[in-house]
Amino acid sequence: MKRDLRDEPPLTKLINRAAPIPSVQVVCSTWDTDIPADQWTTCKLIPAVTPLTPSTQPFTNWETPWLELVVAFAPGSSPLHAVEQANRVIGLLQAGAHLSYDASRSRTEEEAFIIALVPANRATEEQLALMVASLPPGSPTVRVARAA
Repeated sequence: MKRDLRDEPPLTKLINRAAPIPSVQVVCSTWDTDIPADQWTTCKLIPAVTPLTPSTQPFTNWETPWLELVVAFAPGSSPLHAVEQANRVIGLLQAGAHLSYDASRSRTEEEAFIIALVPANRATEEQLALMVASLPPGSPTVRVARAA
């Protein structure tokens, strides 16, 4: 027999909110005392967990800065040349720090592509600026960015 989905109750009726369980007190005074003492286990009870309140400070202030590689195509030039330059710069930057591509921060600006590169380890703006300054002359533009 084929079931009709319209006969099923909606999923919202099946989902319940979890209610906190009240604390439990264990009384051991009536337990058997004929068990030898070396077979008993004693320990310290762990205190109840208190819920943390969310911070009122925005987390964007704690974000580490990242690098933005600006890839632009000169009029009449081969796009392959711009891609080769971008790959070379990424390789040079990778030697200084382990970077990963960030799709959410990458974007287009006017006629250029902005490739966002985020360091795996926490780095300061000064450290990233030193990496950018070590690039050879004529490299595509790389700038240090930070969340606003």
